[in-house]
Amino acid sequence: MNAINKRCMTIVFIVFMFCAIFTPDFFHFSMRYLLVILAGGYITWDIFIKRRMRISSNELLLFKGFIPFIIYFSMLQIFRSMIDPSNSGIYINTLVHTLFSFIGAFIICEFILCVSRKLNLSFDSFVKIMFAVSLMQFVCVLLALTIPSIRYYFNTLIVKNSYSDRLAELAEASNRGFVDRSYGLSNNLFDSFGYITALIILLLYTNGLEKKNNKIIIVSFIMIIMPLVNARTGVILLVLGFLVVNLFYHDIKNVLKIIGIVALALVVFSQLLTLLPDSMIKWLSGGLDDILLFFSGSDESTVFSKILGEDLIYPNSILLGAGGSSSSFNYHGVDNGYINCIWNFGLIGTVLLLFGYIRMFKMVYNKSDYSYNKAISVAYTVIFFVYLVKIYSIDNFGGNTLIFGISSMLLVTYKNQLSNNFEVRSE
Repeated sequence: MNAINKRCMTIVFIVFMFCAIFTPDFFHFSMRYLLVILAGGYITWDIFIKRRMRISSNELLLFKGFIPFIIYFSMLQIFRSMIDPSNSGIYINTLVHTLFSFIGAFIICEFILCVSRKLNLSFDSFVKIMFAVSLMQFVCVLLALTIPSIRYYFNTLIVKNSYSDRLAELAEASNRGFVDRSYGLSNNLFDSFGYITALIILLLYTNGLEKKNNKIIIVSFIMIIMPLVNARTGVILLVLGFLVVNLFYHDIKNVLKIIGIVALALVVFSQLLTLLPDSMIKWLSGGLDDILLFFSGSDESTVFSKILGEDLIYPNSILLGAGGSSSSFNYHGVDNGYINCIWNFGLIGTVLLLFGYIRMFKMVYNKSDYSYNKAISVAYTVIFFVYLVKIYSIDNFGGNTLIFGISSMLLVTYKNQLSNNFEVRSE
């Protein structure tokens, strides 16, 4: 591949990754389905027609842990549909939606590996791609913060094209001035945006520590603006992630360096807060008050009283679940991800599902002696399981692209050279 073609393909890959992670609603057709179709077509051409590469055995091992859950849940839902045809639509819809989450993640991961092989990307090069993706979103957030008409346009895309009525309502409320957040270009600028940006920022931060690159570390702190003005949950997840990662880089030089950067970041953010609208400051301080009230044992915490109080409703059979969400069976909606899992999959299915994630993170942790791999795997494990308390994230397309995609890249990378672990066929 010549230099021009390689550069063009890199740009296309960056745009694809931006769309896969943030899935902006440019038109009234889910970006997720379009991306899976495009990625599936590319890998079919590259693997089965051109026969240039086989599916990575490491990636197959990555998803192997989810096979027991997929088989169990598929058989359970089919059986439910047979004995309860009146609710078969709910059962089949839940099954298809769940299967798409994993099949889609597998296809996107294989596409990432195919393109990375063709561009001869090391993991460090892939991190640069992710930096470009995060920079694109950072620019979108800044534009939305400073130019109201751009923010209005971004939100209008959600209002017109979102597959979620709730997200469309929130975006419309933002345009009307009732919700003072929603800054950026994404299909979800609320909790999901905080989760996704936390995963990306943490990847950049860890890379900065590993490479002893102060610029990357500083930039990763600056990018906290993205979740700060959209989703307080993302800031909390980042704090947890930073603490975990620093356990792997705790020599005195790193500690002093991080203390200095954090001190500088606090000064910068304190000045930034003075520029934000009063309503946003009130929203941010309200989140902090909720956390303090929760840890003080008070019952007045609105967010935590919802996810750890009102959400604690269960289906008739906790072991087998109901085969669908609580709202599908005329109960009030539940945010808590673990409770949602029990409704959808039952306790047995939830254990099988979470086993798949634990096995995947453990594989990444054990695959290398490098602190880099171990830090990312443990930090992503913490973020995934903590965020699941707040929101059901199993079907989060952008989150799955990051968690599965980065895990796949780490598994097939040895000494930062992808080609060493790819099974390549001679053309």
